[in-house]
Amino acid sequence: RQGAEVHIIDLTVESAQEALDEISKSGGNVFSYACNVASQKEVVATFEKIGSMDILINNAGIANVGKADTTTESDFDRVIEVNVKGVYNCLFAAIPQFRLSNGGVIINM
Repeated sequence: RQGAEVHIIDLTVESAQEALDEISKSGGNVFSYACNVASQKEVVATFEKIGSMDILINNAGIANVGKADTTTESDFDRVIEVNVKGVYNCLFAAIPQFRLSNGGVIINM
């Protein structure tokens, strides 16, 4: 509402559609991108498309509801890749852009 652009990154553009529609309805300027945050290469390429930014909200995350003795190692690895490595990858891509613009805000959720 105050001229900010909102850039939504999700695994698919379709999965970001509800948030995109909500922000658009309220008059916001919003864009969405398909990106696997577990892939540093994809994250860097996506952030290069976005360009400069003032705020990064790191809130990508998945949950694997299960018990430790029944959760497969590959399911657990996927949770770590998205919830931990995904945060790191977004920081890795955003911090150089913040340095170029003399600062920014990072919110990790």
